[in-house]
Amino acid sequence: MPKLEKLRRVRFRGSDRRVLFFETGYFLNREIQNTAKALGWELQCFPLLDEYDDPDKFLPALLAAVDRFRPDFILTVNHFGVDRAGGLLRLCKRIALPLATWFVDDPLLTLPFFDEAQNPWLTVFSYDRDCVKPLKTNGYANVFPLPLGTDTSVFNENVGFDDRLECDVSFVGDSKQAFVQERLEYGQFPKALLDAWEELAGAYLEEKASDPVGFITHKRPDLSMDIGLIGHDRRVWFAQLVRAEATRRHRERCVQSMLPLRPTLVGRDWPEIVGSASGARFIEALSYYEHLPTFYRSCTVNLNITGTGAGVPNQRIFDVPAVGGFVLTDNVPQLSRYYDIGDEVAVYESHDEIAEAIRRWQRNPKERREMIEKAMRRTLAEHTYQHRLQRMGDILSRLYS
Repeated sequence: MPKLEKLRRVRFRGSDRRVLFFETGYFLNREIQNTAKALGWELQCFPLLDEYDDPDKFLPALLAAVDRFRPDFILTVNHFGVDRAGGLLRLCKRIALPLATWFVDDPLLTLPFFDEAQNPWLTVFSYDRDCVKPLKTNGYANVFPLPLGTDTSVFNENVGFDDRLECDVSFVGDSKQAFVQERLEYGQFPKALLDAWEELAGAYLEEKASDPVGFITHKRPDLSMDIGLIGHDRRVWFAQLVRAEATRRHRERCVQSMLPLRPTLVGRDWPEIVGSASGARFIEALSYYEHLPTFYRSCTVNLNITGTGAGVPNQRIFDVPAVGGFVLTDNVPQLSRYYDIGDEVAVYESHDEIAEAIRRWQRNPKERREMIEKAMRRTLAEHTYQHRLQRMGDILSRLYS
């Protein structure tokens, strides 16, 4: 194991970036690797899957990689590889090595349970800018918004049509039914929580809440003891359960409203939910990297349904325009930060409006084409992963060079 003093170096020399990436196979891993290559960054993957559960192997392997590769910073997604006790972050502080964590899920469900919030060598990037202020309030000094984007090596204007995938209207995504069942099975929640979760999910949906933890605490203070006794992981799972069930109900409402238009539904559980007599066409799954770009391009109207309580655009908002597809989406609060509503993106306000909104855009191919072109220009000019990682690199360089 190298001596720690030897690992202290001046970081961010020149314009090149050297990144040690905690690789897990999770969402964004491939996109980050593609984008780093496009930016000319040197990125070395440090796989967590083999080392993650054994600190006696993890730390020596990490220190050896740092000594050999001399990174400007460590990058991880959703804090994977960072221990709750803060040992890794204290090590980063000792060797003056920045660690950047990019949250593409709710950081408020994770970071409150980690130590070293005030460590100056940690920088948090959140896909949801609404989380920035609460994280700063909780002691995290370096917090910045960094939304999702699109990987133009996969989603681009060269994507063609496929007659086999062509359709008038579609929705891609499962109903969240399997996720709800998974959380119930993993959670093994006490009776008081099992009696309350469905009612809480209904209220969460109807009140358009965003923070499930705060909502549950406010709505049912009588459950505080039961929640406090089940431990960190199960508390997070219970919050996820309530939000996922609300999203499941919302998605089913939206999909039911479009059934008269005989949509194509991509997701394994829709045949069971809406039934073969619905007139819908079912596709169990499409490869995100191989088939979805062509599918988006080959569909007249791609319906987007954001998760309940989310105020930030999801991946589909950026991917569909990048291939020259048309997307109709719910009007979430942060959407207007990224596209001009009504000019670059089409929206609906509730599930009751979906069918008529789809018909309107089907009847107006010229307007639809104009919006597609504007959305594509905006996406390629501002919303690619190259823009996101370049911003990350600039912020880290400013903080640590």
